[in-house]
Amino acid sequence: MAGHEDQRDEADDHARSRLRQAKTAELRGGDAVTATAVDWGNFSATPQDYAQRPAHAPTLLHTLKLEIADKGFADFVVDLCAGTGNLTATLASLGLGGYAIEPEAEMRREARRLNRDGAFQWRDGYAEATGLPDNTASWILIGNALQFVDAIKALEECSRILKAGGFLTVLWNPRDIRLDAFQREIDQLIREACPAVRHTFTDTEAAIRPVEQSGHFRPYLYCERTDWHEMSVETFMATWRGAHYVPSQIGPQAWRDLLQTIAARAYTRDVLRTGWRTRAWTFRVTPPDDGN
Repeated sequence: MAGHEDQRDEADDHARSRLRQAKTAELRGGDAVTATAVDWGNFSATPQDYAQRPAHAPTLLHTLKLEIADKGFADFVVDLCAGTGNLTATLASLGLGGYAIEPEAEMRREARRLNRDGAFQWRDGYAEATGLPDNTASWILIGNALQFVDAIKALEECSRILKAGGFLTVLWNPRDIRLDAFQREIDQLIREACPAVRHTFTDTEAAIRPVEQSGHFRPYLYCERTDWHEMSVETFMATWRGAHYVPSQIGPQAWRDLLQTIAARAYTRDVLRTGWRTRAWTFRVTPPDDGN
């Protein structure tokens, strides 16, 4: 039995490796995958930097909590792919509790160091294999992470562990280059310095499609909000050192050079006021007999 489990885990690791390679090739426009500054989906080298990203909009999450609690589904919450606990901490501050599930030990360790748990218990697990029993969760949230997992398997897993009538919220909070002129300037700087970079952040409209097409969920509510955060240049640079899309498309030296270029532009200012746009899609699990 143990041998069978080991083989399954090894097969899962190979599948995730293939997924990472395929996504890297996609980001590079189909080019052969060469050494990049970071491996797609691997945050283990930058947990302390990643932890300095601004949280998803607390006001938006409070509104969602009231809506879902009104339906009686805020009693057991799962933060899936919880990372360093940015989202977990906000959910805990709203009086919610449950499980924070994250596969990378370094990310869980950083979350614990920052005391980002509250009424949430941290667990080692994958979006595709949470280890939770059937019909456990009332509300699942996936923040900034759906693009890094096998969406089909992850959504099947969410459907399995959700209670009948339960909710799934998938959300992102990228830099708002529509409203934030400085971050739009940095985005343009990156594209000029590294023409090979095709994407500087998640295309959320594309990333949400697997949920819409899965047959496991039906749309319930969409909401968005831009929050503005004042931060030091060092904190701003930490958000870039912990970034993923750009360094997963270019080599290590190109990434180091680009960070220096961004820093040179950022250090022309003492304090930065930066905009971050939270976009949240909430779905309700489809009853088994309601099919497609």
